[in-house]
Amino acid sequence: LKMVAKPEMDPGAAGAVVAALDKTDPGWDKAAGHKEAVAAAGQAFLKRAGEHPRLIPLAGRCGVDVTAELTRRLTAAAGGPANQAEVLNMAAAAGRGAKSLVPAVTKLISEKEHPVCRQAAIDALGKIGAGDASLAAALLPG
Repeated sequence: LKMVAKPEMDPGAAGAVVAALDKTDPGWDKAAGHKEAVAAAGQAFLKRAGEHPRLIPLAGRCGVDVTAELTRRLTAAAGGPANQAEVLNMAAAAGRGAKSLVPAVTKLISEKEHPVCRQAAIDALGKIGAGDASLAAALLPG
């Protein structure tokens, strides 16, 4: 993980390493012995996010709060609902690293005119808010 976080490495390799870690050691991102290395890799991924957006979810998986970056991208999604859906997919992949994005995601769920964006928001809420029963109200309105 430390190796693929280096600026000269291909961002695609980072995703492959995280996927391999998920299969070989499902708790890699929470293991006490790896905490510093995982956090450092996450910060390195986030630092490169401007050039390589696909690193944002990986930073979130490493426990880095990616909310500010995703909020900026969600607000600036000039392509409309399709681009918002892409950012929401990044949030879903980031998981708990995007937890602070819950209010914005919940708001998008209530907007029924863009089904693609709404579906991506529902998926994102399920992943970034996993285990938070209070969020059920956003999925089961009224």
